[in-house]
Amino acid sequence: MENFFNNPKYKYSSYAAVFYLIFGFLILIVDGGVSDAGLAGMFTWKFAISVMVLILTAVAFYFLMFFLTGKERDVSGISFGTGFSKEDFELSPFLIVVFNNKGTIKFANNKFLRVSEHKLESVIGKSIGSLSDMKSGDFQKLIDDLISSKESFSEFSCIKESGKKYFEIATVFPVKNDPLWEDHLLKVSVDITHLKDKETDISRKKNKAEMLNNAKTQFLASLSQEIRTPMSGIIGMAELLQLTKLTEQQKEYLDIINFSSSTLLAIINDILDFSRMETGQLKLDCIEFSIRELILKTAHILDLEARKKQLSMNLKISPSIKYNVSSDPLRTNQIVINLLKNAIKYTDKGEVGLELTEKSKDGNNVVLIMKVTDTGAGMPEDLIKEFSVDIDCHDKLSSFEYKGKGFGLAVVKYLVCLMKGTLVFESEKDKGTTITVELPYAISKEYEEKPAEEGKPSRTSTDQINILVAEDNPVNQRLVKELLTRKNYNVTMVENGLKLFDVMEEKRFDLILMDIQMPVMDGLEATSIIREIEKGTGRHIPIIGITAYAVKADKEKCLSVGMDDYLSKPFIKEDFYNLLEKYLNEQQ
Repeated sequence: MENFFNNPKYKYSSYAAVFYLIFGFLILIVDGGVSDAGLAGMFTWKFAISVMVLILTAVAFYFLMFFLTGKERDVSGISFGTGFSKEDFELSPFLIVVFNNKGTIKFANNKFLRVSEHKLESVIGKSIGSLSDMKSGDFQKLIDDLISSKESFSEFSCIKESGKKYFEIATVFPVKNDPLWEDHLLKVSVDITHLKDKETDISRKKNKAEMLNNAKTQFLASLSQEIRTPMSGIIGMAELLQLTKLTEQQKEYLDIINFSSSTLLAIINDILDFSRMETGQLKLDCIEFSIRELILKTAHILDLEARKKQLSMNLKISPSIKYNVSSDPLRTNQIVINLLKNAIKYTDKGEVGLELTEKSKDGNNVVLIMKVTDTGAGMPEDLIKEFSVDIDCHDKLSSFEYKGKGFGLAVVKYLVCLMKGTLVFESEKDKGTTITVELPYAISKEYEEKPAEEGKPSRTSTDQINILVAEDNPVNQRLVKELLTRKNYNVTMVENGLKLFDVMEEKRFDLILMDIQMPVMDGLEATSIIREIEKGTGRHIPIIGITAYAVKADKEKCLSVGMDDYLSKPFIKEDFYNLLEKYLNEQQ
């Protein structure tokens, strides 16, 4: 009852009705003639009817006053069932708005008015959704989710009186324990516009940094391509020169040229890979290969470098490793090369060793251990600690800084992490270093030497094979032509993709070697046109792309337009010949 009379909705209309009832009753008493007939004479049937009429009119008067006083509610003593006064709401650091179940605003505190730049008279009676730039359906869904407690807080995008946007984090709950406002909702929010501005600024700077990183990666890829083209000529011609008659001194000079060229090429590859690691763009392939042959081949190549420093190369491969594995052969080889090169570089006397063993084998899964040892000066403790820092190899190489030292080891660490392996350093000053790498592989099949298949004819140098070469670089033209004529292939050379079609009309070719980057028409466009022409004819000319780009995406691009295979410059002549034989034999 106390709450009833304390509510403005009922208080004033109740007081007015009671006052009307007392006043009317007094008039009846005086008009009934109390002094003549006494009190007993008052209570006639006429008097009873008058009292009933008086009560009914008092009730009607009550509802009239209820309507007049309840139409515009007094908010001077509001608490919305919270126990706080209007002054508390006005002094609150939060933005507070009260609205009914139809969304009509009934109250807004000073903090809300200051932030939104609205005036109180312009806000009261407005729809709360009209103060937001969100779609009405989205806005109402947020309100409904907050009321039903599906969400504790939600972010609202709102509009100021000036038209500017501001943001707030808000919660909404129904008013309880207050009959006057029982059909109303209370929205309490915090202005987060400054945080959103900072978030936007950070996002803008992040996008700019990523754009610059991508530009750097693209620049390095282009630079790599430009360097690889002349490198292809140097390495290729050096290989051809080795096939000629040379003096011992000339052979020594040529070995130095080959070694320097391969070292420079390795550095170029590391720079390109490191750039992709920084941006998290380096991905792994899954290809079947013989890890035994890979290790033997790599050790054989680097043995020359060790012998030049009068170092012995000790190689041990467990006899139990008689199978092919599936993983990324390029990255596996990169790890081995970098570790061996690093060991040779920092060892002045003694030996360098490489050992490959099994750690564990479970069905078709195996963990192999590669252990590289040297008798050098050892690694400084600070460098070992630096390479022991954990990195997020599935994101970006951002937490690891090589600081100009051990560049190859930085690449190794990232690749081992990417391949889900482990890397352990053990070093003792003036006694040497042991680096142990454990890598998981999937066993593809048992490795076995297959005898040459009988009854299957193979191409020989006497076969009349016509090969079309599209290459614009004069040095590479000379190199490819020399390699092909040594196998007695008939070679036709064009310098761009457009001229290729002129000679194809005059002559039938067994295979096409297609450079990717050429003027007038590049190799990708030329290949796609050839494949369109071949449709419905039953003819398919093998096309092998040759490019200085060494990115996986470029290989996929070559295959997507219809090329059969891909060879990256600079290439080894054995790989070149093997690839030709593969597709020429298939043609036969």
